[in-house]
Amino acid sequence: MERRLGNDRDAEIATALEQIGEIVRLRLEAEA
Repeated sequence: MERRLGNDRDAEIATALEQIGEIVRLRLEAEA
């Protein structure tokens, strides 16, 4: 499951940003 290689770093960051964006969106919807 460990994919922390140099080549996968960009993909890992992109996945993290997607997850963060999803969490932020859900929080904003919950507060609205």
